[in-house]
Amino acid sequence: FFFTNSCFELEITVYKVLIWIFFLQKCIDSLQEAFIHPPESCEALFMIYRTHIFQESTWEEALLYCRQNYKYLAILNSDELMTEARDKSRAALTDDVWIGLRFIAGHWFWANGEAFEYKVWSSVGELQCPAINQRCAVLNRNSMVWEPVDCEQRFNFLCANKT
Repeated sequence: FFFTNSCFELEITVYKVLIWIFFLQKCIDSLQEAFIHPPESCEALFMIYRTHIFQESTWEEALLYCRQNYKYLAILNSDELMTEARDKSRAALTDDVWIGLRFIAGHWFWANGEAFEYKVWSSVGELQCPAINQRCAVLNRNSMVWEPVDCEQRFNFLCANKT
């Protein structure tokens, strides 16, 4: 897990492990819930509602807040979820809002472990090897695109929660 390439750092390994653990916990939670309240369909099990948080936080602070109070930072992997994010973020106090997208070990990952297929990057495009200060993503509320930014910046954020 230790790399010498400038795009890889020890931090990457830690985040990758944390994401894997969180994804595993999500699967366990979903299975437990399915046995207690069987869903009518698989989609019903993973339907989510999003909420906007007005406090300004770093990406990691936002991630921890969402995990403790909701489920995870918003995962925007469809047109429908982008529309919902647009609606929920209208009242944000910052032009950009954190979403659950992070660059780790040479790839962009959703914080909940979901596949990264749907993409809505700004004109800059998806950075293949972003600078160390551009490894977290925000949703720009004005242009409705994702942008890589410094994880230590402070923005409002969107959290997601299972039904």
